[in-house]
Amino acid sequence: MTLAIKTAAGMLAAAMTLMAAPALGAAEAPNESWQLRGQTRMRSGQGLSDPRTISGAVDLLQQAACRRSEVLLADAKPPRAEVEMVLFRQQGPLDETRTGVPEVDCDTRAMRTSGHRLQAWLTYPKAPGKYVRSKRMTVGAAVELAAKLANDIGARVLQSDEEAWFKIRIRTREKPVAGMIRGLARRYGLDISTAVNVARCESGLNPRAYAPPYAGVYQQHTGHWGSRARNYGHAGASPFDAYANVDVSLRMARAQGWRHWGCA
Repeated sequence: MTLAIKTAAGMLAAAMTLMAAPALGAAEAPNESWQLRGQTRMRSGQGLSDPRTISGAVDLLQQAACRRSEVLLADAKPPRAEVEMVLFRQQGPLDETRTGVPEVDCDTRAMRTSGHRLQAWLTYPKAPGKYVRSKRMTVGAAVELAAKLANDIGARVLQSDEEAWFKIRIRTREKPVAGMIRGLARRYGLDISTAVNVARCESGLNPRAYAPPYAGVYQQHTGHWGSRARNYGHAGASPFDAYANVDVSLRMARAQGWRHWGCA
């Protein structure tokens, strides 16, 4: 009887010990929580920004795209630029998972005083590892599309640990000659009608016009062109280069008036 009691007591104690012990592996089960973060590359060759919330990353993308647009429209050198944003997840309490979609117009005003216009494309991940390029659009539209797609793709990034890259490529394109003249005349404070009419009289707005020794849109004298181009920031350019000819000529007109042109 005593032996039976001891045996029963031992079994009970063992059972209670098992009940009190944690389940196998329970102490090691991770308690993971993810937050969505983004980083932005402001220009090619530059490092990524510090991690930010998705809205902070989109704001920085907009700033970068607008800044690059201003630089390109100033002199089209270099003729293209890229800005990037990457979304990823990191451990931390879940917070912001969406961003507002900004209304972006960062190139219209600058284009009014430029001889160039801009076009942009957005490359984005349609599926993990599969990137596609958008149709050609304005820089502002590319930023807005990046924000919309970031909202759509953010949930996927949180679930899959995917890194989602968004790249906006921006390129300059020369305006037609009359538009180029209007833009640069505004920049240099010249009368737009006079600037266009002189060029129309001199060359018919034809960059290839040549009546030796005069060449290009404003019929620059080829004997003086080299020094003029160098003095006004276009060293080595051909007088048949529409942008160089117009820019040099309008800078000359601002500095010296229209006395060099018989059509003025």
